[in-house]
Formats: sequence, structure tokens, C-alpha cells
Amino acid sequence: LLCKSHKDCCEGESMKFHEVSTAFAAIAATSSRTEITQLLAVLLQKASAEEARTISYLSLGLLRPAYEGTQFNLADRSVKKILADLLELPEEKITALARETGDLGEVAAQGSWHVHTHLTVHEVFDALQALETISGKGSQEESAQEFSKLLKKLEPEGASLFVRSVLGRVGF
Repeated sequence: LLCKSHKDCCEGESMKFHEVSTAFAAIAATSSRTEITQLLAVLLQKASAEEARTISYLSLGLLRPAYEGTQFNLADRSVKKILADLLELPEEKITALARETGDLGEVAAQGSWHVHTHLTVHEVFDALQALETISGKGSQEESAQEFSKLLKKLEPEGASLFVRSVLGRVGF
């Protein structure tokens, strides 16, 4: 299991999630399996062992092995509402953009907000794990609030990958 603080396993500078989301965007833009493999290999070479493990799971749209399952308490409709608030657009416009692009992650990537600090791979992964554990009464609202808070901390390209991860639509 991943350590909670990452202090024991991750010495030195941690990889920023922005670097992963940029690499994933480049991977998604190509159809060549060889090029996809090369781009992923370059990314993984830059990562620590724990980061490589995390990136590998994220590339499959998972947080852990498939047999353990990954389940978030957010559906497309909730994500559309969150994106509408974040992008300051009517929900109908988000729906139209999603239909046009075929991907709510792409809709998130069209944002123009700026972040002052870039979260690390571990910080985003921990946030995804925390988001997944929200359950019980009021969990839909709490999940939406936590999801929205994290989206605001990510640059649009990172938010795109985060949206895809939560909706289970990452993968090459």
C-alpha cells in the first residue's frame, strides 16, 4: 500500500501531477501504440518507484489492482454540475460541450483558471483515494464539494485527467 505521508518512500523532489497530465494528453493525441509506449516509458523513467506505480494505475483509470475495484460516488450529471460552476457556464452548455467533444475531461481542459502551486502525483492520488472513501448519508454532496475543491487546485489539463479518472474513462 502507498504510505500516507510519502515522506518515507519519496526523497527529493516529487513529480508534479501537471507533468503526468501533460504526458497523458500527448498519449491521448496519438494512435500509434509504439509512440504511446515510448511516451509512457519516458514518463515512468522520470518517476520514483511509488510514483510509477501510481501513474501506472492512473493510466488504466484505477487506484489499485482491478480485482480490488475503484468506485467513486460521482456520476456524469454531478460532474457536469460541478464543471458548470467551475467554468461559470450553464449546465446545458456543459452538456453541449460534452456531446461535441465526447468527453467531460475535454470540457474541463477548456477552462482558463490559473493555479499558483502544482500538486504532486501523490497529493492528487491521495485526494482520489479520499474521494473514493466518502460514503453514507450526504455523501453525494460531500463528494461533489471535495471534487470541486480539488479541481480548483489543478490546472485545466490536470483537471481533465482528474475528471476522467473519477469517471473511469482514462486508458489508452
